[in-house]
Formats: sequence, C-alpha cells, structure tokens
Amino acid sequence: MRGDLVSLDAKIAGVAIVAIPVLISFVLVGDEAVSPSDTPNQITAVKADPKPIKRRPDAPGGMEIPFQDFEIWSILEAGR
Repeated sequence: MRGDLVSLDAKIAGVAIVAIPVLISFVLVGDEAVSPSDTPNQITAVKADPKPIKRRPDAPGGMEIPFQDFEIWSILEAGR
C-alpha cells in the first residue's frame, strides 16, 4: 500500500514546477499593466474641454410647458 502513495517531496516538486512559471507570468503581466512599455515613467495629463459649457439657446423665448401656472393646491384646499 505504501508503494501507491506519492512522496511528499515529489508533491512539493510538482507544485513548484507549476507554481513558479505562474508566479513569473503574474509578475511580468502585472509590470506591463502598471507601466506600459510605450510610455515609461510618464504621467497622463488630463485636460479640460476647450468648448464652452453653456451656450445661448437658438430660440431664447423658451418652450411652452402646459399647465405651468396650474394651482393644484387651491383645488385640493377647496376639496376639504
């Protein structure tokens, strides 16, 4: 029955054979994600949009909103 069991040293060696390349690939991919090779050690500058935020409307009269001056409270008060 002892012949069927794999020794602890063989298990550790098998895990090391798989784990070491995986760890190396994580380090290489992580390094590339942090500092891409095309722009090393450069900070990305964020600039404001030069266009104005507000502008005058094409039709300065505004739009018609139905029931804008409707007084709902006077109707509710009359119902009491």
